[in-house]
Amino acid sequence: EYLEGMPMSDVAWGRLSREQIEDLLEFHSLKFRYEGRAPYVAARAASPLASRMLAAMEDGPALTVLVGHDTNISDLGGLLDLHWTVPGYPRDNPPPGGALGFEVLSDASGQRFVRAFYRSQTMPQVRELQVLDDSNPPALEYLPIPGCAEPCSLDSFAALVRGRLVAPLPSAPEG
Repeated sequence: EYLEGMPMSDVAWGRLSREQIEDLLEFHSLKFRYEGRAPYVAARAASPLASRMLAAMEDGPALTVLVGHDTNISDLGGLLDLHWTVPGYPRDNPPPGGALGFEVLSDASGQRFVRAFYRSQTMPQVRELQVLDDSNPPALEYLPIPGCAEPCSLDSFAALVRGRLVAPLPSAPEG
């Protein structure tokens, strides 16, 4: 209701301020912390996505966009122990329309490196339908990749990801 631009008198029946909404969003982050970021769950939920992502980074086109839900972002963040904070949101909360991204960069010798980032509109940008441009960009945070030295070589990143992938659980027999 708040992000849809409704009058504050209609947001939560007029009973919450923006600050209180931000406080309540902590429950959203807690849900992801214990549901999707838990190591066992994150490994199983994020492995198919992480595998596809890594293949695109190693041998894919210049740009690959994989679209999912906040649960996918949370799972992948948990798998790789990535953490972000978008202004107005609690730590590790994936706001609507946010993106966890990975850039593959090359140096002059052709050595490839990976840089992780989180990008999202802030609450006021969404609520007020603000135009995003150079003078009003979305929030952007570059993220350290735990277990991968800075700069994180693509080979090191690939080894890190492959070391955390797990096979999907077998399906239960029917009947």
